[in-house]
Amino acid sequence: MNTVFLQNPGEIDLRAIEIMGVNVKEGKSPIGYFGTGLKYAIAVLLRSGHSISIHIGTTEHKFLAETESIRGKDFSLIKRQAHGCSIRLGFTTELGKNWEMWMAMRELYSNCLDEGGQASIHALEPQEGTTTIVVQGQAFFNEFANRNKYFLQTKPLYEGSSASIHPGPSQYLYYRGVRVRQLDQQSAYTYNITGELTLTEDRTLSYDWTAKSYIGSVIADSEMDEVIRSALAEPRVGTAKLFEQTLDFEGVYFSTMSKTSRFVAVAKELGPRCRLSITTRLIQAGLLARELASYTPTKGEAASIAKAKTLLRKTGLVDGAFEQMPIHVVKDLGENVQAQAKGGEITLTAALVQRGTKYIASTLLEEFLHIEHHFRDESYEFQTYLLDKIIALACEAHGEVL
Repeated sequence: MNTVFLQNPGEIDLRAIEIMGVNVKEGKSPIGYFGTGLKYAIAVLLRSGHSISIHIGTTEHKFLAETESIRGKDFSLIKRQAHGCSIRLGFTTELGKNWEMWMAMRELYSNCLDEGGQASIHALEPQEGTTTIVVQGQAFFNEFANRNKYFLQTKPLYEGSSASIHPGPSQYLYYRGVRVRQLDQQSAYTYNITGELTLTEDRTLSYDWTAKSYIGSVIADSEMDEVIRSALAEPRVGTAKLFEQTLDFEGVYFSTMSKTSRFVAVAKELGPRCRLSITTRLIQAGLLARELASYTPTKGEAASIAKAKTLLRKTGLVDGAFEQMPIHVVKDLGENVQAQAKGGEITLTAALVQRGTKYIASTLLEEFLHIEHHFRDESYEFQTYLLDKIIALACEAHGEVL
């Protein structure tokens, strides 16, 4: 008969169906807004030629769409019919205009799951103390038969505080067990967000940065080598990038990560095959040591370095300690890192020295001050020191005394 029956314990209040903005759903379900979502589902079903009735206890309430003209335009107004009477509701079949049939099925079935109800293609007899929804139509019947496409059925491999990892690749992201977003890249594993997310009106996820933060954290915490490797390894030539390889791990606090964690161990094992952005962050957090490849500057680059050092001496911005400070040049220090001051030594990258004397001089000064005065990047103390130096040099140049 192409009919689906959904029966929940408890009798729904008619006002939750008829009044817009009424949402009496409790709990943490992201989908089953029994009230708001039900109105959308009714509109979608009637617009697509399906029939829907709701039995509150043993009383049947049928929903119909009748055309009426408003200011010269026809609308299909939704009416509720019970006890031989017809009541016009405050919405039309235009509600949820962009919804697809699977969304209507997801709405009704989610609520059934949340309420501890039952759903079946076999008749469920209405009875007192229950709410029974009966939907007839091929499209809804088909989506119900394929509901596993929209609801996560597997048991998690690992459960974190805000997300869980499930077996098998996926093209979708799930929120509390319900599909909410199609991924741009296929994932090696399936992820279910359990922390807080905000969904759009059609119960999908518009922006995924919070979800990615949750997923990055659960991968880092999982201690599961294969899961971690899927996210840290650079894509092999000729293979598509995985969803995991787009994660930036912004939600992971590397400063509190243990050097003995599997995350660090897998990064070490991957070596040069580890994504550069991850390697850089691990190095910056002191969790990983990079074997730096030395670089021999050209004659022109060596001359630029020498000229930069002379300039700094002449301006008086450096002192005698600068002369004793070893300066090294390496091929690279990681993604977006041009130089570093560590262990009383300054290291520049090939890309930096190739930019010329001005950039070399400013970088040498910055790194020298990090070592000499222990200034932190972008700190108020660092800013004040540099501004004071600028004013002092300006006064000296013009013979002013302040």
